[in-house]
Amino acid sequence: MNPVASTTDSLADLVAGRREDILRRWRARLEPSPPGMAEELQERLQGMLKLVDALVLVLRQGTVEAWTQGAFWSHAREIGLRRFRSGARVDTLVQEYGLLREIILEVLDASQQPLRTDELRMLWRALDRSLTEAVAHYVQQHEQALRSRELRLQEILDHAPAAIYAKDALGRYLFINRPFEAISGHERASVLGRSDFELFAQETAERFRLNDRRVLAARAPLVFDEEVLQPDGPHLYHTMKFPLPSVAEGEPWALCGVSTDITATRTLRQERDEAREQLQRVLTQLPSCCGPSTRRACSRSSRARACRPRPCPPR
Repeated sequence: MNPVASTTDSLADLVAGRREDILRRWRARLEPSPPGMAEELQERLQGMLKLVDALVLVLRQGTVEAWTQGAFWSHAREIGLRRFRSGARVDTLVQEYGLLREIILEVLDASQQPLRTDELRMLWRALDRSLTEAVAHYVQQHEQALRSRELRLQEILDHAPAAIYAKDALGRYLFINRPFEAISGHERASVLGRSDFELFAQETAERFRLNDRRVLAARAPLVFDEEVLQPDGPHLYHTMKFPLPSVAEGEPWALCGVSTDITATRTLRQERDEAREQLQRVLTQLPSCCGPSTRRACSRSSRARACRPRPCPPR
């Protein structure tokens, strides 16, 4: 950006004439850049140079309000975007603007030229507006990246075979995946922010809440078998719950649960136990003269029920 012809004197010409000095001082006061970051540093310097030229342009036009269109502040949005992409924190961006303000003050003081108050006020307002635009764009990019990561994480967890969910310390749901919708019988939007007492039968909700309290009190993972009545009958879930402690205080502020449906496994186990008991009853009904080998042969034969005792050999 090249400053346009001056319609006022002094401050605009002073800043324009010292722009290289301002940039050199700003560069000298930055924290040392890690090796291999020369390209990023050059981008930061170029961004500050565009910012100084924009300030000069505002001073020469005579009002900040004249630049209400977003296109004029594209330099600021570019600064915010580049600082976000470089991985810098937003407070680093604010510090860089603050450093530029200090250096401009130093240059103005060193010039020993009389400055008009209205021009100084306009300069600081323009600098504040540029900072606001840069931070706003940084935050916007940050929020978009967070939403994108959340959507990807949600998609991954929605395809998990187990139900995964999180609740706050009061038992209100903060997160669920798609398999949990099948457990609760409710869609995600109607689950978030609600408690078990609003989603499940009283007895089931009380059992869930009791297990949650045990996890929060123990501050350690615990495993439970939790039964839930669903339209096709009761389902048994093997559940592991673990607390989520806060970083600052270490107190659990929430808990997470992973519940796997083991109803089919339980049914197979029950059928196996029933078959074993039935076989044992058949074996116990066989005559005592049939030895173990004969009994095994009878049990393996499809005619086990028709097995007849053979006469005992004479002694």
